[in-house]
Amino acid sequence: MSTLRTDRLVLRPFREGDAEMMYRNRTSDENVAKYCHRHKHQNLDSTVWLLNMYIDEAASVLNIAGQ
Repeated sequence: MSTLRTDRLVLRPFREGDAEMMYRNRTSDENVAKYCHRHKHQNLDSTVWLLNMYIDEAASVLNIAGQ
């Protein structure tokens, strides 16, 4: 998968190392989580599980697409 860059934004695939930042900035904050249609995560392990699910799903889609 490639990375999309603009002057103000970088979109890239998730990486295993993203879990701590994801937990700090998104999944542990109730006000953010409610807009992501997810419950607030009680611990980092929950975010690691979610992130691994995202990574696995992306890999499956790319495998099906032949990339």
